[in-house]
Amino acid sequence: GGIGISSVSSDFIKVGGPSAAERNIVSDNGGRGVFLWTGHDLSVENNFIGTDLTGTVAFGNGSSGLHLQDSQKVEILDNVIGDSAFSGIRLENVGFDVQLVQWPSGDGGNDHYFFLAPNRFWGEADAIATAAGGYLASINSQDENDFLTTTFGSASPWIGFNDIATEGTFVWTSGEPTNFANFGPGEPNGGAAENFVQLLSNGFWNDLGGSAKHQAIIEFETLPDINAVIDAIGRARVQGNTIGTDLAGTLMLGNTQGIHVDGSHDVLIGGPGTGDANLIAFNSDRGINIVGTSGRVTVSENSIHSNGQLGIDLDGDGLTPNDLDDSDMGPNGLQNFPILSGFNSDDDLFGSLQSTANTMFTIEIFDNNVVDPADAEGETFLTSFQVMTDGTGFAAFGVSPGMLPTALTSVTATATDPAGNTSEFSPAVGPATKFVDNADPGYSTVGSWASNVSGSARGGDIDNSLFGRGQNVARWSFSDLVPGRYRISATWVEHPNRATNSPFKALDSVGGTVLNSTVVNQELAPNDFADDGTNWEDLFIVDVTGSTLVVELSNAANQYVVADAIRIEPTLAPISPVAHIIDDGDTGFSTVGTWNLPAGMLGRENDLQHNAAGTGTDTATWTFTGLTPGNYIVSATWLEHINRATDAPFTIFDGTGGPVLEIVRVNQELAPDDFTDRGSNWEELAIVGITGSELVVQLSDDANGYVIADAIRIEQTMLPPLPQGTIIDDGDAEFATTIGWNAPASGLGRDGDLRNAASGDGSKVATWTFSGLTPGDYQVAATWFTYTNRATDAPFSILDGTGGPTLATVDVNQQLAPDDFSTFGSDWENLITVTITGTELVVELSNDADGYVIADAVRIQMALMPF
Repeated sequence: GGIGISSVSSDFIKVGGPSAAERNIVSDNGGRGVFLWTGHDLSVENNFIGTDLTGTVAFGNGSSGLHLQDSQKVEILDNVIGDSAFSGIRLENVGFDVQLVQWPSGDGGNDHYFFLAPNRFWGEADAIATAAGGYLASINSQDENDFLTTTFGSASPWIGFNDIATEGTFVWTSGEPTNFANFGPGEPNGGAAENFVQLLSNGFWNDLGGSAKHQAIIEFETLPDINAVIDAIGRARVQGNTIGTDLAGTLMLGNTQGIHVDGSHDVLIGGPGTGDANLIAFNSDRGINIVGTSGRVTVSENSIHSNGQLGIDLDGDGLTPNDLDDSDMGPNGLQNFPILSGFNSDDDLFGSLQSTANTMFTIEIFDNNVVDPADAEGETFLTSFQVMTDGTGFAAFGVSPGMLPTALTSVTATATDPAGNTSEFSPAVGPATKFVDNADPGYSTVGSWASNVSGSARGGDIDNSLFGRGQNVARWSFSDLVPGRYRISATWVEHPNRATNSPFKALDSVGGTVLNSTVVNQELAPNDFADDGTNWEDLFIVDVTGSTLVVELSNAANQYVVADAIRIEPTLAPISPVAHIIDDGDTGFSTVGTWNLPAGMLGRENDLQHNAAGTGTDTATWTFTGLTPGNYIVSATWLEHINRATDAPFTIFDGTGGPVLEIVRVNQELAPDDFTDRGSNWEELAIVGITGSELVVQLSDDANGYVIADAIRIEQTMLPPLPQGTIIDDGDAEFATTIGWNAPASGLGRDGDLRNAASGDGSKVATWTFSGLTPGDYQVAATWFTYTNRATDAPFSILDGTGGPTLATVDVNQQLAPDDFSTFGSDWENLITVTITGTELVVELSNDADGYVIADAVRIQMALMPF
């Protein structure tokens, strides 16, 4: 025969029901199994369509198993649908596309919003309006009448005018006064039988009876909640159905397509509730095909697998490529799908979404028993979560094993926008771990490397290089990565002749930015974990912002370095602490003047540069770029020797050409010993704060012996730098003395000068005057050159401005070196913290002491609290 069950222009139709007794067997028809056309409040539940009465044997229908057209508020629940010649379920113009229109005040309007609701009896339309938070339209002027006629009049829609309460007395459902009416000639004419009013296409009004169906204009005074509007009209729900298989999900009862959605809106296929998910399997074509003007079709938490083509297809043309800003048009707005990079050995899953900017999306994750990147589906729903895209439309995400209830095989994902438009499934991905061995594409070397066969090596071979100055480099390049965080590990074959400081570093590209670096002891076997038949040592965890990652090993080490294989995988673990190191052989290092490289392989990475004592014209400079403004610990390493300077001057700048942040003099006769990192011993120079993206360190030859330029290390810190201070030296204009102070013949003291006065009666006075200050608390410190003939009670007096009262007098022992702190190349002794009331602070030193008193430099800084 033709159609099994059909209904046209009927509402509140129910086919089947929740009990077995209400079930229909609708099978073996020449046309459609069930066809419902032009109605609302329609339900098709718990039927076997296209099968026998057991739901396990195919008796297909000649077209779609279930076809609903031009209908709203539809429920398709818990049916078994199989062996349909077209689709198991076909939804054609189901639901209603709500299109809001505003009458703006700029055009003489009231800024209200209007939309045209579907065909209903007047009473049903009024109920929809109330449920949506609005009312049937009120027309209060000829201008409003003209606007609504132009916008909606062709549908001859209902408006809110009625005389239900009192025959002949028409009122608005909104309660507004009836200041305007526009009945056509001879209208109203229906008497008690015609209580409702429609707006005709010519702008006149006509009264009608309650048995007529028309569309209706619904009005809102403010922008309505679109979901409330859709709920009032009624969504289409497709839930709990088994489409293309039996209830057990094992038999092949496939339709051509599982579900075909054409020109339909506000359809929910599946859902989060118990029993909401549909099982859509073994259909010969697509699982779900969404075409035409369809929109806001949400596909959620279903099991879709083993279909002949895509699990979800937007526009019926196969996988739709993502576009950058997701502005392309089509069914479901051709919503972009997520891109998954795969999962790591811990079953952490990683991916990203590129779509509409600054928008919250729901991501659903699925696993599949079979990897099928060409026709992605979603067999087992795992979890869902929300991500917010940034201003460029990008959002990265990671999912930990705690969110995933099962071990992963082949993972896919969908994205759904706030309006309910669901994407196609992302291409399926498996494990995201990647390997590059020394015989693989992506591996290359520079310089001299020897290959050796080794049964212990990954792939049976390794490359090695004798120690040098980093001129020999092995490189592993990874491409087509998804931006995110990656764990990087290496393997090698250990041996006693291996380097104990083999230097690995990660870069964002060949010759690009260094992401992190480390050294490993290749005399010892890698032993952090085993994977894919190989033992691995973790190197570091880095953030990759592009699509490439490069790992390099150089021969700047103390013995043979071995290049075997590198392994990377996405991770959710914290990034490794990043300390930036520039060695004297790296990009970012430069020299001015005569600097020499020793004949032997000395220093970090087997190279350093040295310069004899000079006048400060020869400089070595380390320039760090691409930094984040903030505080940094600056450290240096060098090779100590008795011919080194005891006062090697390092100057730290706030960027190229920027202000001096700190000057530190170090004794390079002594080894750096504050800490060890990446195969070198380091001495902390200072903590400084930078305001831009550069930090510059410079070493000059203005010293008393050889100065050594090797490597500088910086690391961001939350620790504060030394507060900014003001220094007045004895050679500055703000310094003055009475008669009787002497300068030594040799250049001693800060900046090579100081003053001294012999023990006396206090008549000889040196004065440092600080002006332009803000009243408040100040810490006062002094520096001097110590010697055995110095006073043990040199008296420093601090005054509250020139001629002001003495705030304090402090006696210091100048036979001992100042040692409270170091800054700007000098050691300082804290004297006291005082409070000034004006804009000057004056420090005086007199010769009222038991030995020579030394006037060199005084430093003050504003204090947050008394010392």
